[in-house]
Amino acid sequence: MVSTLYCAAQIKEPFKSLHGGSFTGKPIANSPDPLSNYRWTDPKTSDALQIYTLFPQKVNFSKAASFTKQKNGVLVKGNGDIVLDFGIESAGWLEFDCDADIELPEASISEYNEPAILNAGAQNPVKTKKVTRYGRTYRLELNDLLYEGVRFAWIHVKQFDKPFTIKNIRLVCQVKPVNYKGSFYSDDTLLNRIWYTGAYVVKLNSLQDFFGAILMERSDRHSWTGDAYPAQAAALAAFGNYDEIAKNIAFTSVQDNGIAAYSLYWVLSLIEYYQYSGDVEFFKRFVPNAEKRLTLAVSQYDSVPNLAFMGWDERLGAGFENPNINESKFAFRMLCLNVWKKFADALNYAGENELSLKYKKIAKIKTRNLPEDFSIYGAHAVAETVNAGLSDLPAIKKQATILFGDRIRRLSYS
Repeated sequence: MVSTLYCAAQIKEPFKSLHGGSFTGKPIANSPDPLSNYRWTDPKTSDALQIYTLFPQKVNFSKAASFTKQKNGVLVKGNGDIVLDFGIESAGWLEFDCDADIELPEASISEYNEPAILNAGAQNPVKTKKVTRYGRTYRLELNDLLYEGVRFAWIHVKQFDKPFTIKNIRLVCQVKPVNYKGSFYSDDTLLNRIWYTGAYVVKLNSLQDFFGAILMERSDRHSWTGDAYPAQAAALAAFGNYDEIAKNIAFTSVQDNGIAAYSLYWVLSLIEYYQYSGDVEFFKRFVPNAEKRLTLAVSQYDSVPNLAFMGWDERLGAGFENPNINESKFAFRMLCLNVWKKFADALNYAGENELSLKYKKIAKIKTRNLPEDFSIYGAHAVAETVNAGLSDLPAIKKQATILFGDRIRRLSYS
């Protein structure tokens, strides 16, 4: 259940409660977003984040004899854990109220059903900590920005003297004002759920000044250029928040996170933004930036650099573990072809015909020199050849049929 009204006067929140719009109609079917039917009247890029409250959908106990459920809380009668499931993942933090003077309990949060433990470098790698007290309100504060990726939470009662009641257990969630302008419907419920879950994930990671990529605080919650590419693509389709997307493209224009493929994904983001928005002035403003990246890609195509990262799938080197295996190199080269061709088309539409011919020529030469046998290409490399518009080549078509026709082979965690 979503609440926009609950307010704990004794605690200062970083943002104002949900405002500037209203709930209209029914929630979107197949969407996990608790605000899917909330519409802001006039959302702007400059808007601050807002907050809303979720209450747990399930409350369980590690020791049944130590706790009793009540209408708005839990009566604590002994030591043990209160286990909370909020039903969906959110960008938020745990709070609760208690009128009694109690020993500060520890609390935990997680995206999965056990308290989270992350990598070193996070402000709190172990997502368990004593709560902070503000009058009669208690809050779990794991990082300076408060929010984490939360579906599950725990309140650990280790010190017990006499019975007390914990009330109004809640997840305070943050959101950037944005409305659904796009929609998706098919006769396949799973596809519908995938589309709206993708949109919701992007919405969760929409921060004040940029598109984030990671909800859990682990020291790297910034706009990763490669992660921003699919996030911005989803936002184009679901939200049409062009100003926000343009802002993030400009924000990430000076970086590639030290990952060769991410530099090319930035160019694809620029192209797709132009295709959706028609903002030729913005596109032309960043053409020189894109040219630098694609000129570098010409030399990298022939002599593939240290790729640093091509995906989490073991077939691509298991993240940063071993990224320079052949499949990663094949996929990178096909990504280069894809971007050169798409950039040439975008330049042509923008009236930059001479420059367009330059990149068409590069792509044509590299395509002409492709091997005749693609049997050593795996699912990822072949997928990139399809993205590059080469699926009509008989050898590609043959390998794609073999790989994509096998459910096990096409499964990927990347």
